[in-house]
Amino acid sequence: MKRYLLSKFSVVVILLFLFSCFPPFEEKEKEDPTPTLVAALLLLSNSNQCNGLWAIDFNTGLYSCQAVTLVASGTNIEIYEQRGLAAEKNYASSNFKYANVVSAFEKTIHPKITTAFGNPTDIDGNKKITLFVLDIGFGIGGYVDPVQFFEDSPDYPDFRSNQKEILYIDGNALLALRKKEIAVNLPDTFLSTIAHEYQHLIRFQHELGFSRLIRTFDDITNKTFTFDDTWINEGTSEVASDIAGYGPQYSRMACFRGDPATDCVEGAAGYSLFNWRSSIRNYASAYTFMSYLYNNAGKSESEQIAFIKNTVVGNSSKLRGNTISNMMTLFQSAAKYDSTLLTSDTTGMFRRLYATFLSLAFN
Repeated sequence: MKRYLLSKFSVVVILLFLFSCFPPFEEKEKEDPTPTLVAALLLLSNSNQCNGLWAIDFNTGLYSCQAVTLVASGTNIEIYEQRGLAAEKNYASSNFKYANVVSAFEKTIHPKITTAFGNPTDIDGNKKITLFVLDIGFGIGGYVDPVQFFEDSPDYPDFRSNQKEILYIDGNALLALRKKEIAVNLPDTFLSTIAHEYQHLIRFQHELGFSRLIRTFDDITNKTFTFDDTWINEGTSEVASDIAGYGPQYSRMACFRGDPATDCVEGAAGYSLFNWRSSIRNYASAYTFMSYLYNNAGKSESEQIAFIKNTVVGNSSKLRGNTISNMMTLFQSAAKYDSTLLTSDTTGMFRRLYATFLSLAFN
């Protein structure tokens, strides 16, 4: 998954795995993910060693070994910077410091996101998330690379794995956007992106049903798994930024409504919640509706967190909110669920919830 920077907006799209789109409550016509995962596993790397960190070169689509410097570390995070980037020097005028990033992660992002979505994996055994700050380019603010969960093979050249839980975060365009936004008292875009990508990182183990380093495809215990529906995964990551304290995201709401001051003056018109086209309007729709579900799941934050955690980790019956039907089933256990208003039929629930959501959004 990667987060793009479009004007003053940040959006997230899928990096390596494609998701089919489908109408609500119909059988999914999704491509079998097995060939994609097998290809990713069999094309991991060659025998060349990297003394830095592997990252995707978006110019070539291949992996390149980046020289890095360890610039900060905490109990739950270590931050590496691409050699020569000098982000602290380049953005000193906006008071960007890696020590502050560590502090925000330790005091706010990590405790809030893990409370809401559970703990990350620890495939490298260091009990820390690796944050790699580099000049990604192509307007990409950050991404999580699922290949990093696979063992680095000595036989194949096309994919490389650091065998670490890594958040790749841009240290150039994203920091330029951060400088503009904090100047007008908007939330810190850099920290917001970290919170967003952290949800993706935590969620991946539950999609696979496997939390250790993946050495072969047979390691994945659930052979019939499918990836979570894109709008749910991305919408949840958008809400994760809010949970961490970097919201609400007014630009998303303005885009959804078609505010003339935004880059999406047509709003969400013509963009189905389920028909994913990796447009900023898709993300505006996913964020606003997922935020609506989250905020209406309970009266207190703890009640809201209980609902959204079940959608990622699964409830006592191991049901996860990976489809809209399952999401509605889980909503029936939310503290504010009222069957007299919403009915117990998941199709009817969604129709009533979405109609109310649209009415409130455009009233």
